[in-house]
Amino acid sequence: MEIKIIELLFGLFLFFIFVLFVVLEVNSHLFNRKIEEEIEALAEISASTPDRAFSCSQIEAYPEPVQRYFRHVMKAGQPYIKSAILTQTGLFRPKEGQAWMPLSAEQYFTSGEPAFIWKARVKKGPVWIDARDKYYSGKGNMLIKPFSAITAADAKGPEMDVSSLFRYLSEAPWFPTALAADNIEWKAIDSNSARATIRDRGLKVSAVFTFNEKGEVTKVTTREKYREVKGKYYLDEWTGYFNNYREFDGILVPTEAIAAWNLAGGESEYARLRITEIRYNEL
Repeated sequence: MEIKIIELLFGLFLFFIFVLFVVLEVNSHLFNRKIEEEIEALAEISASTPDRAFSCSQIEAYPEPVQRYFRHVMKAGQPYIKSAILTQTGLFRPKEGQAWMPLSAEQYFTSGEPAFIWKARVKKGPVWIDARDKYYSGKGNMLIKPFSAITAADAKGPEMDVSSLFRYLSEAPWFPTALAADNIEWKAIDSNSARATIRDRGLKVSAVFTFNEKGEVTKVTTREKYREVKGKYYLDEWTGYFNNYREFDGILVPTEAIAAWNLAGGESEYARLRITEIRYNEL
């Protein structure tokens, strides 16, 4: 009798594992299909964006450090970047003091109108967490799904809209011609920095870009990014650092980046990224 009970319990356990596996697989498929549809929407933006060629005459009114940047990273006659696809590796931690976790990601940008999709996976031992960050049509949204299936967060609203548009602006050094778009205004600060303001669908965010003597963007800072703490949003100072420039398709871009909050207790890094591949105008 005891053996039969054990066999029954073991069979029920295997059945539970099987059902759980099927549920996770179905939800994972639906999640990934949703992202594929969102990427297709970005491809439509890219396809409808007119072809243009970069010219130094287009940046003559920009502050000197911004002109220095474009002359360093671009060449006259190069096509404007309509889309960019990035492959990333790196480390991530949710909070100061927590262990760093390995991260891998793909990111898709368009410049005809501001939009991006960031699809990332963070691993902690046998557990993985998928994240999808998005800015599209003036709306930001962050989805977090452990095991690609269980919705742990679905952040949206005015604060996400602003923060997501800022993320687009701060990461534009990966597809430089976006920083010469008509919806971006540059204002001089000093010989090595300038303020960029981007507008999109009634939203407006600004950031200070710092350049080195070569003309490379080394730092981006803002006080207009929201940080979520226990379900509430607070405006805090944020800094992104860029270095190790490499050439992709004749364009110089940073391949290493660090993202950090500048809090009362000091700077708190939460992401360290390395770009391993960039493909332009293939979306």
